[in-house]
Amino acid sequence: MKLSIDRELDWFRKLAGGFSVFSGYDGYEIAQVELERGIKEELPGCEEKKRNRYATLKLTKNGKQMTMKLIRPKETVEQILGSRMEEAHPVKERSRMEKPETEGGEKQRWSAADIQNFTEAVGDTNFIHRGEQAIVPGLLMLETMLLECEKQEMVWKEIKMRFYKPVFASQPVWTTREGMEITARTKEEDVCWKMWLS
Repeated sequence: MKLSIDRELDWFRKLAGGFSVFSGYDGYEIAQVELERGIKEELPGCEEKKRNRYATLKLTKNGKQMTMKLIRPKETVEQILGSRMEEAHPVKERSRMEKPETEGGEKQRWSAADIQNFTEAVGDTNFIHRGEQAIVPGLLMLETMLLECEKQEMVWKEIKMRFYKPVFASQPVWTTREGMEITARTKEEDVCWKMWLS
């Protein structure tokens, strides 16, 4: 990862770190995250709604608001990591992982160390983000894409990112952009997530 992330997106890590006040979400995955800037607020605030396997967390701070929709998978974390890791990295396919099926896409990859640095910086204690087969935090992928948007001078007020499949440590994904929509795919062409800017 680029060291400039810490300096250029310091506001993002401070906002993401605010979610550490919420507890009881180990094993949950982000289904969707929405980020909005230019919010008029009187005081920073946080909101939590939890029902069965679903939860919505909202945080407002320094004119920015982030809303996360979480889901607790039916499988245990061990089942998630085991089965999804096999699907994502079949042993016979590993040697071909460097060659993307998506032509013209930009390659992104997050190492276990990248994940650890991010989770420590924002106070993320979810155990699905630990170890060599960790699931990449959705907010780390969002942070990376925010940096890319800044480099490309893309103007946005609201971002919505929808997650379809988990991405694991060191698993490459390729991102493609069509207008204000960015899509990430695995080498097998499976869509991991989509991001819309407005």
